[in-house]
Amino acid sequence: MATGKAILEAAKSRDSKPLALITSDQTSQRMTMALVTATDPWTYIKEKPLRPTPRASFATGLDMMGITSNKASTLFNTARTLMRGATPQGPSILQLHDQKSIVLEALTSLPLQADGEAIGFAKRVEFHNLPKAVEIYY
Repeated sequence: MATGKAILEAAKSRDSKPLALITSDQTSQRMTMALVTATDPWTYIKEKPLRPTPRASFATGLDMMGITSNKASTLFNTARTLMRGATPQGPSILQLHDQKSIVLEALTSLPLQADGEAIGFAKRVEFHNLPKAVEIYY
């Protein structure tokens, strides 16, 4: 539900690409929105898995799916694909896999969510993979 709301807000936004992915060599890629994950499936809607990053695993680094287009049709098609349990693909979808860190920046504070919960607003967010920080038993 929170993801759908974020996609709708992105479609209505005046700033068409408010996020920048900052890479290790300090280049940037502009995006409309991003999902940073560490597991697949990312979440569920009832029994339907949402799989934006199908290679994500607790055994690897961070994964990210970014949407680089601000066209409403792209945003809605991405949401529809996720709701069908499939992974969005195409020229407007940016996929990162097994990253040690992911840095996202914005010119203005943007809403930030963790596990579907709103946790405030931020202009810069750094995600870091900390291998073996927590032991997970399957």
